[in-house]
Amino acid sequence: MLLLLLLIFLAIVSLYVTIAIIGTILILLPWVVIGLLTGMIASAVTSQRHTFWENVGIGLVGSVIGGLLYETLTHQGTDGPFSPTRIGFSIVGAILFLIAVNALPKRY
Repeated sequence: MLLLLLLIFLAIVSLYVTIAIIGTILILLPWVVIGLLTGMIASAVTSQRHTFWENVGIGLVGSVIGGLLYETLTHQGTDGPFSPTRIGFSIVGAILFLIAVNALPKRY
């Protein structure tokens, strides 16, 4: 009987963990997609080539820079993380980030 209760408990815990992992993936997936698209556009504008995860990182950093830039210039927040205004400023932020990174001296 104790073994059966333990198995039921473990099944419930594993189901909860599985649902939590799937939920986390579903929350992060749109951010990764927007980051990827933003990074790809910024890389194309600056005529650079980057890997998949580099583009995602560039896009996410560009989103932060673009969001700060938008709020500094307009003194208001955006309509949401996936609004056209936010995505536009994310692209601008990613381009500015790539320009700043390229201005740094290269170390080999």
